[in-house]
Amino acid sequence: NSTSAQIGVDGGTIQSSDGSFVMEIPSGALKETKQITITKDSSLIGQIPEGYGKRTPIIKFEPEGLTF
Repeated sequence: NSTSAQIGVDGGTIQSSDGSFVMEIPSGALKETKQITITKDSSLIGQIPEGYGKRTPIIKFEPEGLTF
């Protein structure tokens, strides 16, 4: 369940097709236009400690290393 959008210096919004999440990126947060991808329920990196379980979706933001 991934969604992507081109977001530029003016900011923008990324919304999942099922409406389960929305990410608003404000004006000035990015110095240039970037393809932002959000993946819901992506694969877990590492392991959940024993005695714990996954209670919320795992969300992955790309491109990796992008700073705002």
